[in-house]
Amino acid sequence: RRLELLTVDTRFDARGAQAPPADIVVVGIDARTFSDYRFVPYPLPRRLHARVIDRLVEAGAQVIAYDIQFTEPSSSLRDAVAGAKNRIVLATTETDNEGRTRVLGGDDLLLEIGARAGNAVMPADANGVIRRMPYEVDGLLGFGVVGAELATRRPVPAFEGGEAWIDFHGPPGTLKQYSFSRVERGRVPASAFRDKIVVVGAVAPSLQDVAATSTSGAELMSGPEIQAEAISTILRGLPLQDTPRWVGWLLTIGLGLIPVLAGLRLGQLRGFLLSIAAGVLF
Repeated sequence: RRLELLTVDTRFDARGAQAPPADIVVVGIDARTFSDYRFVPYPLPRRLHARVIDRLVEAGAQVIAYDIQFTEPSSSLRDAVAGAKNRIVLATTETDNEGRTRVLGGDDLLLEIGARAGNAVMPADANGVIRRMPYEVDGLLGFGVVGAELATRRPVPAFEGGEAWIDFHGPPGTLKQYSFSRVERGRVPASAFRDKIVVVGAVAPSLQDVAATSTSGAELMSGPEIQAEAISTILRGLPLQDTPRWVGWLLTIGLGLIPVLAGLRLGQLRGFLLSIAAGVLF
């Protein structure tokens, strides 16, 4: 299984980076943000997050996917989220046994102000690399799934097996990104966000919301960019699919028969060489 997963990464390398999607951008809390807010403590005050949401609403963003967990209620943030009614998803990693959350104080408030919560957990494979996204975690739809539902205004069908491969466009930084502080201060034109899906979150490596992916190589990709790639993958109809199980069995049986048949027809040496060639081709 580990070898198979490594070949997935190799296939991404062979394909090369793809053009970034035009309909998804990232607003990141990055090094420039920390420089601009030199005397502002972290976590950033809720009023700054509220102002960014207001800016994105005014700019005409189609969906605002906020990849930062807000548990305690806040009047300024609640009002801003209410202003983005029916087009904002807020991240969480904590749910109860029935998928309920405490985002902004609880699901009742989210329902009242027209917001949704999505589980931002992205389980990694055994070697610590994120390659797939879950449909739901602990009874709550995945953050990317909710983001895609808000964009299409229709439910996303359940993934076969509960998870799906993420079709990454390229290495970290492939998707268009804007600094959080510049957006908050109104220094990014509205056209950058109009009719787009905007994923907001921490991208600075020091904030530790980074992970290895199939296309990150020696680098790490930020959580918001991974979530943006997940949303894009869903909107494109999950382009990467597992082959049916019967194909694996057919290949196994066929490859197992090659040494026997080749040995009978061609002799041991040529049959052996043909078997090696078939294994390399596979």
